[in-house]
Amino acid sequence: MLKPMDEFWTDQQKWSEEVFGPTELRGPVGPAKHLAREVLHEVLDMPKAVARYLTDSLGLNEHRSRSEYADLIFLVFDACRRDGFTYDDLLKACWDKLAVNKAREWGPRTADMPVEHVRNDTEGRR
Repeated sequence: MLKPMDEFWTDQQKWSEEVFGPTELRGPVGPAKHLAREVLHEVLDMPKAVARYLTDSLGLNEHRSRSEYADLIFLVFDACRRDGFTYDDLLKACWDKLAVNKAREWGPRTADMPVEHVRNDTEGRR
């Protein structure tokens, strides 16, 4: 049986603050830029260099509303459902990916830029 989403929320928060720094020092801008980069690169298959250029030049410094974050979750849920995922599939994928991320080495902490994991020679680059 899968652990509930609220346990994932707490576990992911603890890990994120340990690796990337406390919320007081790292706000939402870096993760938002990273999200945009993931969509451009992984979902839309844009070359990584182009995705990096676009997200690094985006003006994401203004505070986002809770409503806008909710829209992001709506879109992720809808895309997953339309791709044949169930809620349990998505939750399991979240737990699985958190385990992968916990095992990775991460680059230096930043206040407002995405932090990438250190890639080894076997990981593909685009």
